[in-house]
Amino acid sequence: MPAPDFARAIQAHSHRVEAILKHAFLWRLYSELWQRQPNTKVLVFESEIDDSGFDVVVSVGTYTRHIQLKSSMVG
Repeated sequence: MPAPDFARAIQAHSHRVEAILKHAFLWRLYSELWQRQPNTKVLVFESEIDDSGFDVVVSVGTYTRHIQLKSSMVG
């Protein structure tokens, strides 16, 4: 059985990979905030079309951040 071609699979399923990475990022953010202060209110806004220079807007208290997620593959 030949080894899987990960680069080709990532290209073929780029929307899935993007969604997985976004969810992983948000999970880590929620996890960190929960450990610091469990009752912290977090607001997350997502755009369906990436034409504004950011993927996610996160608001915690009076802080709002526009976040552009980037990924790369080594190898």
